[in-house]
Parts: sequence; structure tokens; C-alpha cells
Amino acid sequence: MINKNNSNSSIGFGSQQASAKLNMAIEDLEGVQCENCKCEIFAEGVMIRTVSALLTGTGKEGIVPIPAMYCIKCQTVVDRLLPEELRSKKIKI
Repeated sequence: MINKNNSNSSIGFGSQQASAKLNMAIEDLEGVQCENCKCEIFAEGVMIRTVSALLTGTGKEGIVPIPAMYCIKCQTVVDRLLPEELRSKKIKI
């Protein structure tokens, strides 16, 4: 959430928004660009992995959703935001 009332915007992250706020000027923040096409606009998708019925403890196959940000222009996934085990696989949406 961004507070636009003054130049030192208060930015909260996720569920910790109420307890952890950072005071900084929005113009001082560094933008993130797609490594492939240099676009600066991203969307959120979800990668889904299956879990064996033996591992879930329920006797049924399970699924694990993994959030992933991707470039809206070339659809390249932002590698550095993925869990380490999934990085550098050059995933495209």
C-alpha cells in the first residue's frame, strides 16, 4: 500500500503491513526490469506442482501453488523471485 499524502511514502509489505512500515520516497526506489526485454510491468501467475499421495498423508494426490511474477511483454518469469530449486530453468508462460 502506498500513501501518497507526502513525499516520504509509507510502504507496507504483505500481512506485516500494520507492524512493519518503511518510510522512503517512491522516487528513490529502483525499478525492476525484465532481464529479457527490459519491460518494467509484471503480472502474477501461479505455477502448480503435484505432491504424491504417499507424501500428503491423506491418500490423495495434492497440489502446491507457487506464486510467480512474469513480464507482460515477453512472458519471461522473474527468476530471482522463484524458490531456489526452480530458478534458472528459463520458464516461459
